[in-house]
Amino acid sequence: LRAIRFSCQLDFKLDLELVESIKKLSHLIPTKVSAERITAEFIKILKLNPKLALELLAGLDMDKIFGIKFDINILDIT
Repeated sequence: LRAIRFSCQLDFKLDLELVESIKKLSHLIPTKVSAERITAEFIKILKLNPKLALELLAGLDMDKIFGIKFDINILDIT
């Protein structure tokens, strides 16, 4: 989640190795991080760049952390 926040905040791309690690390990986040911390990070991410944030979360399959699937094709966020 922090990698996504920093990517949105500092406008940089995630490198391939990091992307692969996130996809491989993101399912562990709910077992290692409190729901409150996840929510706080998610809110920070959305405040920075909502469209990019949701695209990254969906693209990295991290939307499953929230128990939903983000359909970025229907987003109308600018």
